[in-house]
Amino acid sequence: LEFRRVLFRSSHSTLTPASVGLDVSITPSSSSNKVLVSVSVFIGGAQTANEYLYVYRGATVVGSKPFSVVRIGQDIQSEYQCIPVSWSYLDSPATTSSTTYSFKMATNYSTVYLNRPYNQGGFSDVLISTITVMEIAA
Repeated sequence: LEFRRVLFRSSHSTLTPASVGLDVSITPSSSSNKVLVSVSVFIGGAQTANEYLYVYRGATVVGSKPFSVVRIGQDIQSEYQCIPVSWSYLDSPATTSSTTYSFKMATNYSTVYLNRPYNQGGFSDVLISTITVMEIAA
């Protein structure tokens, strides 16, 4: 079991998926074993934006691409919220080499944020996003 949590806030401003520092590595003991990948994040964005969320194994997208599209509401108050998103996937990396899983995000408008709302407006809560990988014997 490997685990990574981030307390810091990060952002990204293009449609090209980019890593935001939420990544973790695991070395499977057998190439036939699976890896359970779980992500729990808090996302903020500008009203009417689509925020695209991905998990990569190295340079390869894991599961569906993206695993989630978060649509920020049209109400201006939406910019003051963080949306919680959780996702899990049983991956088959077919390797015994060290393998890195990375959470990446992209947006179609303005900027997408990790662990903070688009408009902070006095927001001072500490949000924690996580990525966990666990080897599952075949």
